[in-house]
Amino acid sequence: MNEDEFQTKMDEIMELACEEAPNSNIFLKKHEARSEMTSLRTKLVDQAKGAPEEMNNLHMLARLNMAIAQNLFEVESDQEGYEYLERAEQLWDTLHNKVAYDWDTGFQKDTMIKCKTKLNNDTDMTYVPFLLDAFNLAGYHWCGRGMVEKALTCLNHSVKIYEHFDKRSRTEGDAGYQALNISDDGQTTTTRGKVEGSYTSTLFYLAQVYGNDSKSEEASKYCHLTLQRQLASKKEFDRIEWSINALGLCSFYLNLNDFGASKHCILAAEKVMEKYAEAGDDMSNEKAQQTIANIHQAKAKWNYYYVKHYRDNAMGYAEDDEPEPPATLPIEWWVNFTCDIPDPEQPKPIPFNKKGWTMILPLFKEARTQWNKALEWYIFDGFVTDYIQIMQDLSAFYKLLSTWDRDDTDPIGALIDRHCSIHKERAKLLEGIPDQLNDKHYLNYQRQIWFEVGEIYNEICELRITQRNKKSEIKSTQKEPLSKVAINKIMTLAEKSFVKFSDSFLLEDGKPPSDMDPDVCHAFISSRMHAIRLASKKYAKSAEKEYKQLELAVAEYNELISWAEAHPRYKDKLCAEETTKLQIELAKEVSRMLPSKMRDIRRAYNIQA
Repeated sequence: MNEDEFQTKMDEIMELACEEAPNSNIFLKKHEARSEMTSLRTKLVDQAKGAPEEMNNLHMLARLNMAIAQNLFEVESDQEGYEYLERAEQLWDTLHNKVAYDWDTGFQKDTMIKCKTKLNNDTDMTYVPFLLDAFNLAGYHWCGRGMVEKALTCLNHSVKIYEHFDKRSRTEGDAGYQALNISDDGQTTTTRGKVEGSYTSTLFYLAQVYGNDSKSEEASKYCHLTLQRQLASKKEFDRIEWSINALGLCSFYLNLNDFGASKHCILAAEKVMEKYAEAGDDMSNEKAQQTIANIHQAKAKWNYYYVKHYRDNAMGYAEDDEPEPPATLPIEWWVNFTCDIPDPEQPKPIPFNKKGWTMILPLFKEARTQWNKALEWYIFDGFVTDYIQIMQDLSAFYKLLSTWDRDDTDPIGALIDRHCSIHKERAKLLEGIPDQLNDKHYLNYQRQIWFEVGEIYNEICELRITQRNKKSEIKSTQKEPLSKVAINKIMTLAEKSFVKFSDSFLLEDGKPPSDMDPDVCHAFISSRMHAIRLASKKYAKSAEKEYKQLELAVAEYNELISWAEAHPRYKDKLCAEETTKLQIELAKEVSRMLPSKMRDIRRAYNIQA
C-alpha cells in the first residue's frame, strides 16, 4: 500500500465516522470506522515488518494510530485512546531518532511517552505537521479532562517543535528547508502551511487550558495570537467564533485600562462580521444575530468604562489640570489585527470639569444607542438576565453622568433639578422589572433592583430636601422647590423598595433567619436602617405624628440591634466587616439620640408618652 492508496482509504473511513448514527446508538458509525481502521492497521504492520527500512510505512502507521486515538476519545474510551496516542508519538520518535521499535507490543523498548521527541537537522521535516497534531491531540484530550499540567506538557512540547521547525526552515542555505519548497501563503498544500495550521491549533488549545486554569493573562495572550494567525492565513475560519473571542479580549484589555487595545478588538470583531455578511453567509441565524448584539454591548461598555476611569481618578488632580492617560501594562505579545481597521490608539484623557462634560455627553448618547440596538435581540421574553444586565449598565452610566455635571451657576436650583431628572430616568428603567420576575428563579435579581431603586429614590430625597432647605439660594425663578407632600411621596417610594428587599429574607414567621451569610447580612442591615431612617424623616402634619414616627423608629432600631447581637457570627465574621460594625454602632447611637428628641417634642407640645 502506497501513500495515495492509504490516503484514499483514510478519507473513506473518515466519511463513515461522520455519518449520522441512530439515536439508540450514537457512536455506531464511529465504532464501524474504528473497526475499518483496526483492519487497515493490521495490514500496515505486516507491510512494515516486511520492509523495516521503508520509513513511509512507519509514517502511515503513526498517522493511523493518531486517527484511532481521536476516534477512541470521541467515544469516551480515554485510556485506550491514550495508548494509541503513545504508539503514534513513539513511531515519530522512531522515524526521527532511529529508536528501536517493538513490533510485538507497538511500543518502543523500555520507554513510555514523556514528550521526549526532539527534532534535529537530519529530521525529515515533512513529518512535523503530524508530530504537532499528535501532541495537540494529547493536549486537547487532557484539557477536556481538566488535567492542566499534562495538557501543558504536551502543548508546550508542540511549541518547542514548531520553534525548531521555524528556526531551521528560515535558516539561509538550509538544505532541508530548500528541499521543502515552503510557501508562506498559508495554503495547507505545503509543509509550511500544514505546520502553521497545526501550530495555530496549538495556540488555541493553550488559550483554553490557561482559561480553564483561571490564568486570564496567559489565556488572553494565546487567544490573541490565535486570532491574528487566523486572520493572516488564507484558510477559512469560523468568523462568528472569531468575533466572540475578540470581544472576550476586549474585556481583558479594558481591565488593564488599555482603551486603545480594547477598541481595536471591538472594531476587528465588527469588521470580521462584515466580512461574514459579504461572503453571503446567513446573518439571520441566531448566533450571528447574538454576536452583532454583543458588539453593540461592547461598544456601549467601552464608553462607560472610558468615562468611569477618569471619574474614578478625578480626585488625583485639580479641576483645571489635564489628566494623565491611564497607565497600562506592557503587552509583549501584542500584534495588530490585519483586517483594515485603525491601529490601537489611546483616546484623549477626560478632564473632570466643564470641558470634560462636553466630551462625555456624546459618549453617553452613543452608549445608550448601542444598548438599545442590543435590546433588539436581548428582549425581556427569552433573555431575562441579559435584559436586566443591560438595564443596570445603562442605569450605572446615568449615575456616572450625574457625578460629572458640576455646573455651579445655579447649584441649588437647575443643577439639582438636572440630577433628579437623571435619577428618575434610572428609576424608570428598573422599578418595573421585579414585578415581572418569578421570585423562585430570579430572586437575586429582584433583590438587586429593589436595593438600587431604593438608593435612587433616597438620593432624590436628599437632593430635594437640600433644595428646600436652601431655597433662598436658588437662582432660577422658573419653579419652587418640591412641597413636603411631594418629598414624602418620594421617601415612601424609597422606603418601600428597601422594605421589599429586607422582607425577601424573612421566614414564614415574619422574622429574619437566625444565621445569615456576612455579605447578605450587611445588605440586610443596610436596607433596614435605610427604611427606618426614611420613615422617621418624613414631614409630619403634627407634633403627635412626628413623635409617633420617632417612637416607632426607636423600637425598630432596637429590634434590629437585638437581632444583630444575637446573630451567631456577631463576634467574628459578621463584625469582621468594618462597614457592618459601623452600621450596628450607628444604629445604637441613633437609638440613644432619638429619645432625647422625643422628650423635647413632648415637652414643647405637651404630648403624653
